[in-house]
Amino acid sequence: MRFAPNCDIMKEKQRVITMDLELLSFIVIGLLALAVGLVTFARAKTSGWLRLLLITIAYFLMLPAFLGMMIVIFRVQ
Repeated sequence: MRFAPNCDIMKEKQRVITMDLELLSFIVIGLLALAVGLVTFARAKTSGWLRLLLITIAYFLMLPAFLGMMIVIFRVQ
C-alpha cells in the first residue's frame, strides 16, 4: 500500500519557503539601501581615509546583497 504525499504538508512547506525568500529579499533591499546611503554620505560629507573606509564598507555590503539576490531569483524548487 502506497501513501500519497499529504498535500497540506507540501503546501505548508512551499508557503514557508516563499516567506523565507520574501524575508531574504527585504534584507537584500535593506543592505543595498544602506550601501547607497553610506556611499552618498561618504562622498558628500567626508574626505580622506574615512571616505575610503565608508565606501569600502559599502561595497562589502553589496557582496551579500548580490548573493541574496541570486538566491531569490534562481532558487531551486
